[in-house]
Amino acid sequence: MLYAMDTQTQLFLFTSIVVGSFFLGNAMDGVFKGDGFGIFGNMIVIAAGFFIGIWVSRYIGYPIGNFRFGIVVGLTGSFLSLLLLAILKNLLNRL
Repeated sequence: MLYAMDTQTQLFLFTSIVVGSFFLGNAMDGVFKGDGFGIFGNMIVIAAGFFIGIWVSRYIGYPIGNFRFGIVVGLTGSFLSLLLLAILKNLLNRL
């Protein structure tokens, strides 16, 4: 899926993911308030988690056949990374 695209499409998808991560990071900042990482911190965690989710799925050999499934895998990775880091931050604040 990702290897068959030209450079312009990959840059467009990268930009779309970063812009979408900003809006999701802003929304998650309203949900988490003081327990989160701020707007840009949430944005970085969500964007990095998206790419890590796709990388992990390819690493374990789970094929991503179309864009819709790739988006689902990426969003799952982004929200799981945000969840795990928020739990880790909360646990470290309690120490």
